[in-house]
Amino acid sequence: MYKVKELASSNPDIVAVIHYDDDAEPPESDIVKIAYRGSARTTLGSQPCTDDELDQIGQDIEAGVLVGVPVWAYVHSGSTISTGTKLRGDTKARLRENPYHCGWDSGRSGWAYMTAKDALKEWGNKRLSPQQRDKVHHYIDGVVEAFAMYLRGEVYGFTIDRIERDEAGDEIGRDQLDSCWGIFGEEYATEEAQSALDCEVAAEPQLELGL
Repeated sequence: MYKVKELASSNPDIVAVIHYDDDAEPPESDIVKIAYRGSARTTLGSQPCTDDELDQIGQDIEAGVLVGVPVWAYVHSGSTISTGTKLRGDTKARLRENPYHCGWDSGRSGWAYMTAKDALKEWGNKRLSPQQRDKVHHYIDGVVEAFAMYLRGEVYGFTIDRIERDEAGDEIGRDQLDSCWGIFGEEYATEEAQSALDCEVAAEPQLELGL
């Protein structure tokens, strides 16, 4: 585990340590699929497809059977994906632009989508309004961004540690009080670690000061 940073608390003997999660699993969604060309050099989603299958997904999105957005990939020394930049006036989000601006190492990789049935169940009624469709696209964008974090290695965990000290106050060891792994994004991992640290410190028995 590679240490990213350490968070101090009001109790100098209890700290939170944030690490990279080297054993993280790719994020999963029950309703969103990230379809990509299966011949790609790396895994760029949850559903490898042939060109014909990707074309069919695009047709189903156009027909309203599916609700989805295009996905772009950047593959160089590492890899990442994005749903791109939405063009003004494109209510179906089918004409998003490549956000990477690198013709050699980036391009369209596929689609991120869900069924219209699932979209209606979560956000609509009998049909999706433009505002509701925006909510669906925003949710899909979030699923793709989580997968992009996984590809970029931006998955973290934290431990809550009690520091053991010798009589001189020097650290001689640590006991792990709590831990959590598989958190996507350093900012969110920091927030979760800070919350857990605060709870652990608050639960510590307070020493009564004598007169």
